[in-house]
Amino acid sequence: MDMISAVIIDDETASRELLSMMLMNSFPQVSVVGTGSNVSSAIDIIKLKKPNLILMDINLGDGDAFQVLQELKGEDFRVIFVTAYNEFAMQAIKFCAIDYILKPVDEEEFKRGMEKAIKEIGENQSPQVNAFLENMRTLQGKDKKVVLKTSDSIFIVSINTIIRCASDYSYTTFYLTSGETIVVSKTLKDIEDLLGNYGFIRVQQSHLVNLQYVAQFSKREGSMLIMSDGSKIPVPQRRRQFIVDYFGKHNKLK
Repeated sequence: MDMISAVIIDDETASRELLSMMLMNSFPQVSVVGTGSNVSSAIDIIKLKKPNLILMDINLGDGDAFQVLQELKGEDFRVIFVTAYNEFAMQAIKFCAIDYILKPVDEEEFKRGMEKAIKEIGENQSPQVNAFLENMRTLQGKDKKVVLKTSDSIFIVSINTIIRCASDYSYTTFYLTSGETIVVSKTLKDIEDLLGNYGFIRVQQSHLVNLQYVAQFSKREGSMLIMSDGSKIPVPQRRRQFIVDYFGKHNKLK
């Protein structure tokens, strides 16, 4: 693989020096071609050097990393956030599969993040910066998107088009309103962590459903959810009352 160029953006000199040292010690194939300490210097150095990879704090001296990304929208690079930013933003970042490492930096976590970024750069996988920016603008909106990465493609999918998710060990299949299915290498627990606050519930060990696409809750022959795509999902006894209470509260269960 060719050398990977990297830029480090952080308003703390010690943090920039630490990241540079960790790269030099563990990733000789990565060359730090520039650093910046605020929004303006970050934009300048990234436009000048056009790096493959950016390691960036979120809180910067004259603004934040989102301003940098907005200014550089459409550029081709990977981003790893190295930050102590709040959990709410972390969830948004995870939605778009942009890597992040929390401060204080753990060496093993840093290595895992770097290895993932290097692998994706080597495979020429497209960055998800544009989808991330869209999510940040509409964080509370209905058109939130999630990035789903398969072995050979990256899909940007509106959450409100996902009917249900079904797991098979460490793989999860997404069933969409279009009839399309997408299989990703993530556990259902990973998906539940991302979608749990957006109208999705785990009705059994292997199924996560979007409640807006439940067409019927049948009590015959045991409890079963019938989805808008015709699929039928058994509901364990321990989850039955939750389903009844939910639809009763939302006036959807007659």
